[in-house]
Amino acid sequence: MTERLPVFGPSQVFEVEGVAADLVIRVAAAVSREQLLAAVALAFTNMPEADPSTLTPEQVRAEVEAELAVQMLADVDRTLAGGWPVRFEQEHLARYRQFTAALENAYPPPPILPPLPAPQYIEGQVRLVTHDAGALLVDEPAWCIGHAWQPNPHRVDITHNATRIKSGPLAARISWAPFIEAAPRVAVELELAADYEAEEIGPVAESLRTAADRLERLAVEAIRLRGAS
Repeated sequence: MTERLPVFGPSQVFEVEGVAADLVIRVAAAVSREQLLAAVALAFTNMPEADPSTLTPEQVRAEVEAELAVQMLADVDRTLAGGWPVRFEQEHLARYRQFTAALENAYPPPPILPPLPAPQYIEGQVRLVTHDAGALLVDEPAWCIGHAWQPNPHRVDITHNATRIKSGPLAARISWAPFIEAAPRVAVELELAADYEAEEIGPVAESLRTAADRLERLAVEAIRLRGAS
């Protein structure tokens, strides 16, 4: 029986990178304290420099829920790999039609809604109309490039982004989601999945040294901005 158990979350909606979402599914899982401890450990495995005990409860919950969401979708993504929908439709047409009919019945597509108003910038603030919290007036850092790239967000998705820097295989920018993050962070993209001739390694190494210098400067700037955020 789970009726008397304490309930936490969801803190935010988690999206799979590179996948255009069509709807949101909320799943509640009853877990033991031991399972939850393992989820905390997994959530912070790739952040060895972070001390979770110093973060806010909201920040910790967001990381744990993101880890659980990733694990939940892993089997689904493996099923989709290799063009499963097309192959299954060709080989098992009747069953495929049963699945699609069930999908439409259980999860009907939403009505087409008119677009929400565009961001409005007013003396150091931005007015954003969100799907879940209506119109919000949010402080707008001077370094933010604006919000035209993020139409119709949910409250927790509101993010301030600085100009993106690019150096060789690295791209990075200062980024801050003020409703779930205590201070600006550095968002880093690193692409090194390639084979090189031995003669090419010198320029690659030099570009990485340049990228490291720029990344360190960006980190210093993010720390400076903590006092101004």
